[in-house]
Amino acid sequence: SSLLQRLIYIVPAALCIYMGGGVAYLVTLYTFSTLINIGINYIFTTKLFSFSVNPIIMLKFSFNLKLFKQAMVFSLLGFIGYFYSKIDITMLSLFSDQESVGYYCAGLKLIQPLEMAGQMAAISFFPLAVERFKKNKPVRAATLYSASIVIAVVLVPLSLIISIYSKEIITVIYGIDYEEAGSILKYLCWVIPLGITSWPLIIAMQANHHEKKFVIPNIIRSLSNITLNYIFIIKYGFIGVVYSTIITYLWFYIFINIYMLIILKKNKNICWGEPKWIIMKLYGMKINF
Repeated sequence: SSLLQRLIYIVPAALCIYMGGGVAYLVTLYTFSTLINIGINYIFTTKLFSFSVNPIIMLKFSFNLKLFKQAMVFSLLGFIGYFYSKIDITMLSLFSDQESVGYYCAGLKLIQPLEMAGQMAAISFFPLAVERFKKNKPVRAATLYSASIVIAVVLVPLSLIISIYSKEIITVIYGIDYEEAGSILKYLCWVIPLGITSWPLIIAMQANHHEKKFVIPNIIRSLSNITLNYIFIIKYGFIGVVYSTIITYLWFYIFINIYMLIILKKNKNICWGEPKWIIMKLYGMKINF
């Protein structure tokens, strides 16, 4: 349904821009595609679940505090994630010129499909993780990291190609006027594999209902990014956003991986395990892991 929404929006939007349409037309088209997406999701939901929208019944709803708290945690995490993704552009517009904002947006937009592909690959592990944890079987940490390695193996070559040919890619898509955006694309493309490799652990946390433990670390990450943006944008211009993003990602994902492993291990959701061949060699026996 999300893919269909993009297609419903992108094709008319491209035609609108080609014919000289303005921002108002694009906003209208996006609103229209979103409404269609809501309708499609409603149809899917009513077919899969016993669910219907009845205004009379909705007036007699009962308040479930537990479900409300869970929903608030996910909503808060979604808001923090959205805030984090948009704050760079906002701060660039405040402390730099329109040209810098244009360069940064050009580079950032080309990274988003790579990020979405990595997230989809990571999310594909979610049903398996939920099923495994429901059976109260601790998952070996090596298994989670092997999933991360698989994702990284796919994304790292793509990032390498994008990094090497960043200026050529920018020039072909946007034109020679946006050549400066190549320096943004060259470095930001490496941020995606770094972040995506944490997704299997993040999914393990969500499968075991530890999602509220992400709130404070993500707030700290956003504050760190804002502080570094203020320092580097004033000193280096639009490339300063790249510096602040790389620094923030490096410390955050080193910290968050250790943080998640400690929580999952403390709650006995994962186990460290040992290489099977070493045990068999030392003790000469077959051990069932």
